[in-house]
Amino acid sequence: MGKGSRFKNYLDDLMMLVCIMKTEEEKYYVGNNIKQADNRIILIINSLKNRARKNKIIIYFDHNGGGNVAIIKELIVAIDNCPSDRLIVLVFTGYAISAVAYLLAYFAFYSVTRKNIIVQAQGPLCLVYHKPRIKKYAVTLFANSLDSKNTYLKEVECMRKYTMNFDHIYDALEKACIKKGIEIAPHMKAIYNMNGDISVTFNGGPL
Repeated sequence: MGKGSRFKNYLDDLMMLVCIMKTEEEKYYVGNNIKQADNRIILIINSLKNRARKNKIIIYFDHNGGGNVAIIKELIVAIDNCPSDRLIVLVFTGYAISAVAYLLAYFAFYSVTRKNIIVQAQGPLCLVYHKPRIKKYAVTLFANSLDSKNTYLKEVECMRKYTMNFDHIYDALEKACIKKGIEIAPHMKAIYNMNGDISVTFNGGPL
């Protein structure tokens, strides 16, 4: 592709975003933890699927402690399936933990090819990330604490299935931090692989 074609594509992309920015917008606020079949997330998913709705959607996650991974994955699919002329802005305030940290890292550092999906921190933000886990049988279970020869309850098997994707996104998060010059603990990956919580602090602005 020649320089002229690349410049034309750049201008086309820029004009698309300018047109989207001029449209009316919908705003959603998600604070506190996210539950299974959380009505707030279901409402957002339905709006994302409805092409008759507005072309700019802003979703605020305010001091969110995470929660149910399955419904967050449904939200990710709904965002991923949005057409390129629909602007999705994900705004995080205070802290993003667990499943919401997964959502942030997915779009900020892992799936980064979509120009119509913007991730930003509103002021300093603490991200707390860890492997999927579930409390069952009076203990907290992780994928590497399960017997590979056994079959468990559906929610436990889902947790095991999600773990590899969480690991890939962790790797993308760590690489992005190094590239951006964000200070991380030298033993951060070891802590993560031992099922510990890792934390990263971001300044405000685009991620």
